[in-house]
Amino acid sequence: MLSLLQATPIRHLLVDSAVPGLADAAGRAGLAVVEPQTLPHGVTLVKGPWPGIRVSHAGGDRAAAGPTGEPWVDSNGWRIKAARAQHPEGPVWVDAKPQPSRSSKEDYTLAFADAAAHGAQWIIALDDELAAGVVAKKPEAIATWQRIVQAAAFFATDPAGYNDQAVIGVLSSFAGPRAFTDEVLNNLARTRQQYQALACQSINDASLAGLKGIIYTDAAEPPANVRKLVLDFVNSGGMLITGAAWGSLPKGEAQQSHPRFLVRKSGNGAIAVGATFSDPYRVPNDAVVLVSHRHDIVRFFNSGAITPCLARSADKRRTTLHTVFYSLRPVEDTSVWVKGSYRAARIRTCAQPQPQNIKLQTRDAGMEIHLPAVAQYAMIELES
Repeated sequence: MLSLLQATPIRHLLVDSAVPGLADAAGRAGLAVVEPQTLPHGVTLVKGPWPGIRVSHAGGDRAAAGPTGEPWVDSNGWRIKAARAQHPEGPVWVDAKPQPSRSSKEDYTLAFADAAAHGAQWIIALDDELAAGVVAKKPEAIATWQRIVQAAAFFATDPAGYNDQAVIGVLSSFAGPRAFTDEVLNNLARTRQQYQALACQSINDASLAGLKGIIYTDAAEPPANVRKLVLDFVNSGGMLITGAAWGSLPKGEAQQSHPRFLVRKSGNGAIAVGATFSDPYRVPNDAVVLVSHRHDIVRFFNSGAITPCLARSADKRRTTLHTVFYSLRPVEDTSVWVKGSYRAARIRTCAQPQPQNIKLQTRDAGMEIHLPAVAQYAMIELES
């Protein structure tokens, strides 16, 4: 079976327990065998659900959703962002096991895309039926395996050295009870807002660059150095969204009305303090309204269930928009607006890995792009 991994980008075998002779055989094939307790140095393991549109408990192929809402999407993006905030230097591996009822060849591509778009790598795991088919060398199973290998190669080519772009940051120590923080991240992702997780332990001026608002989600006051950084951010024009846990705050005149927040001016920015600050659904949705959509850096039109992730090179000459389409069917007639001025754009997809030029149209303070029919994933590369 190790011969299937040769000439692929796969270089590690993650096993739950030692298998006699496997390490030596894998070594001869250029592979390393590791266990969850002894991961390579710097690697952070994130466990999460199988990504995709959640199927209704009523059965059939109906998606789970509210009466007027879009389908509920399971994604590991917010988990990856939280892990990267706490461990910014090392790679993140995502452990998401296939669901037998939802493990087509398209679903496997989606698992790669959901991790890669957020800066992580999916640990390839096959469902039992596919694994048995690969062992038996059934043509259909081998064809699916080959598609998985192609996806692994495609997502292994993503360039490094890009910085995530965001409008709202979620600030936490990620210590102790963190259910509120996790759900704020989870629900903020569902607003399609560009957001970023920030860890109190590693926050600095660079990590706040470009942000327009910060949600502080801990139940205790922040450390003095964090308090100063955030208040300097506010004085420079940003917004702090928090509850009573933040502690004392500078006084300022009332700036705007909101049914659940007292918003006061502070320097060139504002501070919004919630009368109640415990609903992980309302807080992120209120935050988007408080910060305002006028600061959007990405907007999609007629897109369905998606996750957009924008990143920019250190020299700011190149910008990449990673978009995961959670519907397994190709999405048509979709357009995207990206803030900024660009002279050229190219698109790469799993079906068409070679970059293809795509037309740009100036609109407002950005560029609008009309996408071809896309399934699972699209990478749009923009040049300033």
